Amino acid sequence: MKKKILSILMTFSFAVAALTGCGGNADVGGVDGGSTGGNVEGADWRTWGIIDAYGTLVADGNSTDVCVCLYNNRAELYYDEESQSLFRTIEYPETLTTEQYENVTISFDDLDGDGNTDVTIGSITPDGAERRFSYVYDMDEYVYMEALSYPPANYDDVNAEGEGADDDDDDVVYEGQGPNFEGVYTEPPTGRCTISINSKGEGTYRVVIAWSSGANMLACWEMDEAKLSSDGNELEYSDARYYTVTYDGDEETYTQDDIYDDGTGKFFFNDEGMLGWISNNSDQDETTGDVFFEKLPDNTDGEG
Repeated sequence: MKKKILSILMTFSFAVAALTGCGGNADVGGVDGGSTGGNVEGADWRTWGIIDAYGTLVADGNSTDVCVCLYNNRAELYYDEESQSLFRTIEYPETLTTEQYENVTISFDDLDGDGNTDVTIGSITPDGAERRFSYVYDMDEYVYMEALSYPPANYDDVNAEGEGADDDDDDVVYEGQGPNFEGVYTEPPTGRCTISINSKGEGTYRVVIAWSSGANMLACWEMDEAKLSSDGNELEYSDARYYTVTYDGDEETYTQDDIYDDGTGKFFFNDEGMLGWISNNSDQDETTGDVFFEKLPDNTDGEG
C-alpha cells in the first residue's frame, strides 16, 4: 500500500504560534454565550471583551473548557483560565469572505458518535448562502471532513461546468421531477457514517460517503456522476471509487488502500423519508443490504 495525503482530509495539529488577540465577533452560536465582562481590561484576559464564545471539548474521556476567538481563516481555542494560553488552532480550508466572517459561528457536537467532541465552523449570510467546515476528533487530532462540510471544496467548479447546457433536452431529468436528494445524511443511531450529496446541475450529483470503522480507520466512497433515474425517484451511479484510509501516526500521512473505482448502486427514499443506499459491490465493500440514513438539518449548529 502506498502512503498518500488523503484528498478529502485535512488535519491540523497543535498550534505553536505566538498568542494573539481575538476576532471579536458579537454573535456566535452553538456554544455557551460570549459574555466577556463588559470589555473591562484587567489581569484576567477574559475580561478584555475579545472572546467570541465558550465551550467544552471532550477527548478520550477528558474535558477541557475553552474560550474561542474566531478569525476569517482560523479559530483559536484557548484554555478557559485567567492567563491567556493557546490550546488549539483550527485552520479553515479556505478564507471566509467579509460577509461570511461577520456571520460566523462555532459549535461543539459529537458528529461521529464516538464520545469525543467534534468542531463545526459555520456561516449563513443574510441572503441564505451557507458555508460549513466540520472537524472530527481522531487520535489526538481534529480532522477536516469534506463529507460533513458544506458545500464540498469543488462545489463552485462543478456547478460552473453545468452552465450553458441545453435546457430543451426532454430526455434529461432535472431536480424537481422527483425527491430532492441534496443534503447531508447520517446513519442512526451511531452516526458513524455520513453521506454528502451535492447537485452538479441537470440531474447529476456528486456523492461523498465517509464511514468510520474505528478510531483510526475510515472507509470512503466518491461518486462524481450519480444521475437521477428516468422517473427521478432514484439516484444511480456506476463510477464509485471505494478506498479505506488508516491513520499511521504521522500528522499528515495516511495509508490508503484503493479497493475499486467502478462501483455501481443507487440511492432512494423509503416511505418514512429516509435515504436508502444499495451498493452492488457488497462483496468488496462489506455493505449489507439496504442501509438507511436520516437527513441532517440545513444548519447543524449544536448546543455546547
